[in-house]
Amino acid sequence: MNSLGDTDIGGSGASSSFSRIGMYTQHILDRVTPFVSLRWITNFILLIIFFLRIFFAQ
Repeated sequence: MNSLGDTDIGGSGASSSFSRIGMYTQHILDRVTPFVSLRWITNFILLIIFFLRIFFAQ
């Protein structure tokens, strides 16, 4: 018997959705983790594109 009586408190639909999104995100991160150099190169290229966008917007 729990302290709230005999009511069973389950997770809500929103909680379940956020949990599923979190598990999907973690799955993607786990798959990408071994490719360290590829991640650094990709981040560097995206940073260059970002700076070029700022430069040409002025």
